[in-house]
Amino acid sequence: MEYANLITWILVIGGWIAVHFATLSRERRKESREAVSKIIDDLRLIESLAVVFNTSDKYDFSCSVSLIWRVDRAIKTLQRVPLKTLHIPTELLIRFRQALTTNTDKSSFLAQAHDSEIVNEIHHITDELIDEIEVAKYLIFS
Repeated sequence: MEYANLITWILVIGGWIAVHFATLSRERRKESREAVSKIIDDLRLIESLAVVFNTSDKYDFSCSVSLIWRVDRAIKTLQRVPLKTLHIPTELLIRFRQALTTNTDKSSFLAQAHDSEIVNEIHHITDELIDEIEVAKYLIFS
């Protein structure tokens, strides 16, 4: 009789451990998907800020600094866990930074039209980065 109780307890504990680890894995994937959604929202916000800055009539120092810092934070976020596991190419992050900060120097600032090459590149590189994130999310966190 004691042998049957031991087997029962081993099965109960083993089942609890299996369920615990499965739940933990699901929660981590859910948190990772939420982090992806947040960074995509942040990237869209940064894109909007970059367009507003570049199309303004005159140079705005505080907007320039804010844009540079937000781009830097977004890139650092993509290089930390859990988003680091997406393996976003460094070259793409460099191109993203360059496209969004190319006109932020006060001495060389030129107001841009909404259909200018700089603004179009901001939209293009942001879409490219978001597409890369979405594909990686589907492959890794699904």
